[in-house]
Amino acid sequence: MKLARKITLLFLVPFLALLLALGYRTTQREVAIYEAQVAADLSITAKALRPSFTEVLRVDGEARALELLAVSDRRLDDMTVRWVRRGPEAQLANAGDDPVVRIERGNGRGGRATVRLPVGGVGVTFGDLELSRPLDKEDELTRSVIRDEALTTLLALLLTVAVAVIVGRVFIGGPIRSLVEQVRRVGKGDLSVRLAVARADELGELADEVDGMCTQLADGREALKAEGEARIKTLEQLRHADRLSTVGKLAAGLAHELGTPLNVVSGRAKMIASGSLAPQVAAENATIIRGQADRMTKIIRQLLDFARQGGARKGRIDASELSRNVLALLTPLAKKRGVTLSLEGAEAARVVDADPVQLEQLVTNLVVNGVDASREGGAVVVVLREEDATAPAAQGAQDGSKHRPCLRLDVSDEGTGIREEDLAHVFEPFFTTKEVGAGTGLGLAVVHGIVHDHGGWIAVTSEANQGSCFSVYLPLQSHDVPSPRRR
Repeated sequence: MKLARKITLLFLVPFLALLLALGYRTTQREVAIYEAQVAADLSITAKALRPSFTEVLRVDGEARALELLAVSDRRLDDMTVRWVRRGPEAQLANAGDDPVVRIERGNGRGGRATVRLPVGGVGVTFGDLELSRPLDKEDELTRSVIRDEALTTLLALLLTVAVAVIVGRVFIGGPIRSLVEQVRRVGKGDLSVRLAVARADELGELADEVDGMCTQLADGREALKAEGEARIKTLEQLRHADRLSTVGKLAAGLAHELGTPLNVVSGRAKMIASGSLAPQVAAENATIIRGQADRMTKIIRQLLDFARQGGARKGRIDASELSRNVLALLTPLAKKRGVTLSLEGAEAARVVDADPVQLEQLVTNLVVNGVDASREGGAVVVVLREEDATAPAAQGAQDGSKHRPCLRLDVSDEGTGIREEDLAHVFEPFFTTKEVGAGTGLGLAVVHGIVHDHGGWIAVTSEANQGSCFSVYLPLQSHDVPSPRRR
């Protein structure tokens, strides 16, 4: 039930009870006045008859006096007059000149009013002159009063209802509806509307507080938006800096990788420039030079694509193809360190919803860490497989309570491992166990941020002198293979 209706009912119920009580009191009062008037008429008539009746009773006797009463009874149409003789035991009891009034109510309609006036004296038999009159107009009077009171009550009730409804809707219902609509708008995220209720009561104070709350929420939303944008920008800069750091590590390996095709190009170009070659042999050398140039262009483009900074753009990515491309890019670095790279479980497409640049950086950072931790002759293995998993609460992954299919990407090495006391800190920014100048401490922190942004989580296991294994869990999408990323 609406609050305005409740207030109206709370106001009407006691008012209606008051009107009914007043109507009952009025009815009782009118009936009492009517009965008193009838009793007064009877008393006056009795007092008027008593002197004549007493004189006739004393002079002419009781028979003559009763005839006088019979005549009076006939003349008084609505009154009954009779003589009530007292018994011997009541001869000495004289009630004086005051009449005795008695109202008798029957079980049915109406009643009778009776007045007894004492009669007696020297030489007169003691008795009472009794006059009675039916209260035949009492019911009609009661109905008339009740009818008038009911009509008055109904009119007052209708007027009160109208006033209560108007007051309830205008002064209570309207402002409350405005507050409810404002709360609904706030719940939907619309903070642009203000109530601006000019009232000096509790509802006005509540409206002012709601407006203040909306202003604070709007300011907080803007501040949160600005902080979020700043955080995203900082993360992008951090990840870009980490990519550039990785590019620096790759440069030496790529320089060695480019040395062979450059020597081929240089030697073949000198042979063509000498002019001693037959046209067919010169054409063959030119074809070889072109192939080596395409090879170097592809290597350089991979490096530039990896180093290029760009905004997040998630899409359906084949993690198998992406992992193969990353290992191809990192093979020169691994060869320089005497480490072999291998990929398992990439025979089938592993489709995830991810940003390709960020996912590439994730795999690159983990593989580079594995290469840095490995001894000469060691191996870094990347394994892809599907697995139903549940995120541990400590990882803070999204929907961690759900058991769902994920792509599990393991990067394991045969290096020195991580000390047990350092395992809890490996994902903290700027934490590193490498020698000074050998690492920034950002690689694993960036990996952790990328995994969390994609709704997944990461775990690490390690044993001293046995190597480490980083396991990344990403939610799986459909198995349809997306278009390969062009390099």
